Amino acid sequence: MRVTIFTEHNASMDGEEALKSYPEGMNACLKSFIEEAGHDVTMIVHDKDDDGSALTEEILKNTDVLLWWGHWYHGSVNPSVVETVVDYVCLLYTSPRPRD
Repeated sequence: MRVTIFTEHNASMDGEEALKSYPEGMNACLKSFIEEAGHDVTMIVHDKDDDGSALTEEILKNTDVLLWWGHWYHGSVNPSVVETVVDYVCLLYTSPRPRD
């Protein structure tokens, strides 16, 4: 399965307390957990200064499962990126595409 993780990075993730739980970082933990289950993972990390435009329609077309993992920076994602994701998800559920 092709999994895309759209996740954020914020400074609190680099703190001592967070690194006790996730020494390699939470994003790396998510990615490795899914990869160890045998899936291909594309990870896109954004922060408060990034509009999320790295999550392209091309990536979505090559995605079977999208995991939107966020906490603080949903508001920094460009509305056009959000619209593209919503359109993709709605299309996927109304007309499933054939598997490769």
